[in-house]
Amino acid sequence: MNLIIGWLLGGATILGAIILLLFLNPEKFEKWVALLWKLSDKIGVLVKVAHKQYVKHDLQSSVNSYLKRRTKDMPGLEAKGVRVEWVDAKINKQSFLEGNNVIVRLRRQDSNDQNFVRAACLFVSTSLLYKVKRYLSPSQAEATDLFVSMKLIEEEKPQIVDVFLEEYLHKSVTPKDSKIGKYFDKYSVMQKGGYFFPVYLQELHFLGQKMFGNRQDSTIHTEVDSLINYLEKLAQRKIGDTSMPLDFVKEYCRFGLVIVGKPSKLIVSIDPYVNFIKKGIASSNIETLYVLGLADNEEKIKQICEEVLESFDVLCERKFQKVLRYTDHSIERLHYLAVLRSKKKELFISSKKI
Repeated sequence: MNLIIGWLLGGATILGAIILLLFLNPEKFEKWVALLWKLSDKIGVLVKVAHKQYVKHDLQSSVNSYLKRRTKDMPGLEAKGVRVEWVDAKINKQSFLEGNNVIVRLRRQDSNDQNFVRAACLFVSTSLLYKVKRYLSPSQAEATDLFVSMKLIEEEKPQIVDVFLEEYLHKSVTPKDSKIGKYFDKYSVMQKGGYFFPVYLQELHFLGQKMFGNRQDSTIHTEVDSLINYLEKLAQRKIGDTSMPLDFVKEYCRFGLVIVGKPSKLIVSIDPYVNFIKKGIASSNIETLYVLGLADNEEKIKQICEEVLESFDVLCERKFQKVLRYTDHSIERLHYLAVLRSKKKELFISSKKI
């Protein structure tokens, strides 16, 4: 009897652990569901239904898995997940926000790879930075969507990147004078330098918060161009180069960058960084401060941030791989970034507000 009770309790514990795991990781559960439907499709059970359900759950679980890992790194992402709906050939493929999800409508007759790529692109274009996109130039907005979509597909379905390149990217960047192509190339440089997701998207997100509800202003296009060019140049900056300013202060975007140095210097004191922020940056009109350094220096960077909390709030922190450029070589290292917002910041209110 005791043995039976032990088995029952053990089984209940295991079942409870499985349920908890599925509750905390619904995207993994959906991936298992997709695999079961795929198996049903292969063995010929309810073929049409099984194939349809496999594609749906595989796509939803892949995008949602990406979101779970990357949401923190993607400022301005309005949706928490994606849901697929099937439509016939007479209805346009489209997407729209519904609550916290992006509803993506796809056609059953299209290939699995085409549907995945299309769903990824529709999801990004619908949910990413929608508050700011109406203020960007069409080329700036489309290049941003294409770049983020490519990164999503590269990470979740690298085997179908060619489908994305053929059906989306090449059509937009092939002409030599393509503005989208030029932006895309600049974003690639920014990404290698570590500034695309944590700084560029962050600044666009802040810009959207400032401008949402205002009239469109073509001067924003020029300022965003300046931002892109600045971050591209910053991404190519060589270690030890002090000729480039580490602040970008315009009408809409106002931020500074503090690069925390070698651990050997930090062992002595963090005071030089703290004093620089308190006496130089806190009194300026900089709204956002990015404190960046090697992940090895994470604790020291956190200490620096704690010392300036009178003037700044710590908005978020991120870790990412960044290429360090030296005179004769380059190396990729894990970096830690703290994003701080000035407590005296105010939303930009334009006289052109509707």
